[in-house]
Amino acid sequence: MNILINSQEQTVNESACLADVLTEYSQNKNITGSFAVALNAQFIAKGNYAKTTLNSGDKIDIMSPIAGG
Repeated sequence: MNILINSQEQTVNESACLADVLTEYSQNKNITGSFAVALNAQFIAKGNYAKTTLNSGDKIDIMSPIAGG
């Protein structure tokens, strides 16, 4: 199925959960450290990644913290 991750189309397995997709994406993009995730504009707590199923057309936004002053 096709989903969007940070506005880029990705093809993932039909049975993939959010945790599966985030693991593969972070390894491919060398993302380390903490990040926040929104699925279709709704924040998803890290403890719910494995329980969150995905549907074709879903939009995942991955945001890294930004320090400022």
